[in-house]
Amino acid sequence: MGMGYQGDIRRFIERLPGQTDTGRILDELHGLLVGALGVGSYQLVTLGGAARGFQVQRSHPGPAGRRLPELGYDCPLFRYFRETRAVYLAYTAAGGGGGAELIELAAEARRQLTDLEPEYGFGLMAGDEPLGLLLVGARLEGAGYTAEAVEGLAELAGNLRLVASLCRLENELESLRELDVLGRMSRGMAHDLNNLMTPIATFVQLKDLGEIPRDVREDLLPVSLRNLETIRRYIRETLTVAEQRQAVMGPCRLDRVVAEAVAGQEALVRGRGVRVELGVSVGVVVRGDESLLQRLLANLLANATDACEAGGEVRVELTPRQGPGGQPWVRLRVVDTGAGMSPETLRRIDTPYFTTKSQGATVGGYGLGLAISRKIVHLHGGAFGVRSGKGCGTTVEVDFPSEQNQDLPKE
Repeated sequence: MGMGYQGDIRRFIERLPGQTDTGRILDELHGLLVGALGVGSYQLVTLGGAARGFQVQRSHPGPAGRRLPELGYDCPLFRYFRETRAVYLAYTAAGGGGGAELIELAAEARRQLTDLEPEYGFGLMAGDEPLGLLLVGARLEGAGYTAEAVEGLAELAGNLRLVASLCRLENELESLRELDVLGRMSRGMAHDLNNLMTPIATFVQLKDLGEIPRDVREDLLPVSLRNLETIRRYIRETLTVAEQRQAVMGPCRLDRVVAEAVAGQEALVRGRGVRVELGVSVGVVVRGDESLLQRLLANLLANATDACEAGGEVRVELTPRQGPGGQPWVRLRVVDTGAGMSPETLRRIDTPYFTTKSQGATVGGYGLGLAISRKIVHLHGGAFGVRSGKGCGTTVEVDFPSEQNQDLPKE
């Protein structure tokens, strides 16, 4: 780690006032930590809104978004920073000064985040109020931290309170948007469930009055059973949007998940005249939850094939690309030759419960498919984008951090 990092830190700090683009700030912070300071891993932890508590805002390597319920105002880690006024806590050090009580408090603080394997933790404090943490792991190539490097990180952390405040504001706004969405979903759900229950209630009432005529039974029973299955699916999909699920992460062969999803979708659309083509020739490893990634692919492929008429085509591709800070990422593209979407429709697809399909037609028929897909991508620290035009088909692009340097998991 050369001494030039000190100038990089000062320039980064000088640029902070007046900046409001948190994405750009976090990308610059990543380049500073990994490129200039030689940090092998880090987590920037901030408040995720009142209902979410503290969460990992940016992480390297691996996805962000993980919630840390063990952190709170009175947790040992923040009590340590509050009571000692220390700038940082060395996680690999033993003991500490200030008497037996502070030594024990430091030990409890270290135990809180041992699974994140930090070497140093820097508290982002506004007086006694905790705003977040900067956790740094071992340096690249196994070199240790010099005293000058720790001082540089401390100076950097002391100026990240603005970044933590911006992240907190954005997270709170996102929480308010989610509450508004859930309110609209609840109203729509009540209306649709009432409609779906009507034939079921009619069947039960007729049965209670006596024997149902055969022709009436043959009409009502299949509709009632179909509606019951629709209700179960609808509730399942709504819970997926509403719940705060944590992904179970591990090395995952994304190319294999894609291939299996394409094979499954080909079987579903067989006979409709829609071709599903796979353009994946290399193995790709991401850190992810395989069951959630399978669901993501199923949703995207169902949307794409539903958009196509007979003779249409859906193509799925995986290509490597460079992500923030020059890190390896992979791009998943699902391209269909369907009717496409107007600019107005494209603007509304982010809204759960908005759909262009007939109600209950498919898993996404209630407007939840893309909302679920976006949530899954967010849980994996990825990015989600949709491009479309009327009569021009639709392209969905999903970017994930990849683990190209890791060996592929064995078959």
